[in-house]
Amino acid sequence: MRKVLVVVLPLAVVLIAAYVILGRRSNSSSQGPNAGQTLPPVKAGSQVVAEGKVVPVRGVTLGLPAGGTVSEVLVAEGATVKEGQVLVRLETANQAAAAMAQADAALRRARARLAELRAGARQQDIEATRAALQAAQARYNEVVAGAREQERAQAQSAVDQAERRAESARQRIVQAESALRLAEDDLRRMEDLLAQRATSEQSVEQARGRVTSARADVDAAKAEYAATQAQVASARQQLSLVQTGARKEQVDAAAAEVRRAKAQLDLLMAGTRPETIAGAEADVASAVAALKQAQVVVDEAELRSPLAGTVAWVGPKIGEYVAPGAPVVRIGDLSAWRIETTDLTELGIVSVHVGGHAKITFDGIPGLELQGTVTQINAFGENRQGDIVYKVTIGLERQDPRLRWNMTASVAIEPK
Repeated sequence: MRKVLVVVLPLAVVLIAAYVILGRRSNSSSQGPNAGQTLPPVKAGSQVVAEGKVVPVRGVTLGLPAGGTVSEVLVAEGATVKEGQVLVRLETANQAAAAMAQADAALRRARARLAELRAGARQQDIEATRAALQAAQARYNEVVAGAREQERAQAQSAVDQAERRAESARQRIVQAESALRLAEDDLRRMEDLLAQRATSEQSVEQARGRVTSARADVDAAKAEYAATQAQVASARQQLSLVQTGARKEQVDAAAAEVRRAKAQLDLLMAGTRPETIAGAEADVASAVAALKQAQVVVDEAELRSPLAGTVAWVGPKIGEYVAPGAPVVRIGDLSAWRIETTDLTELGIVSVHVGGHAKITFDGIPGLELQGTVTQINAFGENRQGDIVYKVTIGLERQDPRLRWNMTASVAIEPK
């Protein structure tokens, strides 16, 4: 490492040279092979000279938080990238994406269930239950009143009609359930294709919509079937009453059916219990957490650029293993550069201040001299080969197209 040099007055130079010569002579016997070691720089002088390197104003070295085998390297050195662009992908990325899709589907189901509970009973369910109550009340009235011959014939006809309607409703359930199975199979297929990136999210959403519609059709068919079953039971009960006449236990049963139907209607009108909604909300929260965890796994399997810039270096190749946090890609905005010193010790840093003027020259570009200003001084010194050094950042007053990342620079800083 090149030590910090301080330009001093001629007299100071002579004194220092004499001090070094005498020091070497006096310590030659005690220091042995270290007798020629360079002494620390002197703080006094008119300039502080340090070694530095060229770095982009905006640049970053990226690594993956989780180790793994590289499956894709999507950029090359010199490529221009956008913020958020995927640079490197691990083999675990596809599995992570599939797990995330499953977690997203689970969250959608949980939210749909919660919305259903909060919405309460559908109007179809309420109407079906209200119809059941009316039928129960009618049965009770008929049981109590008794029937004539003509009413017996009508009762038999009502049973036949109710049974036909029930059978028709049952067939609609079978058809609706078959359609639902087809829609669910199609949704699973589309979700698998999405996990493989073989279809679009819009196609999956359309498949989910078809499943939702098919489920609604099944529910409606079941509600209709339940209503027709109630009608069949009511018609049969009425026929029995007409044929045999009402007994006390039949009257009591009809009254109980009225009470049961009324209680069911009251339950639907009251809405979902608070504790049931609370449980559904907990399911949604759990699904959200699972989705976030899946997103973390996806993020750890893909390296994305945090800024727009140029790829200056790409480390791994496809099939190679990268350790967690190891450098993988370096990206920077190569249109604007600054200088960072690497060897300012505690003896020289005390003479440097933010806003101080600096002159910069470059080993690789003879004749080029740039002007700059100290913009930052690190508060913490690092131990390098036994010296405590502080990084100083210098902004350039103008740029030069010949500058390159990590190019060596010599910096002369005006002291306080």
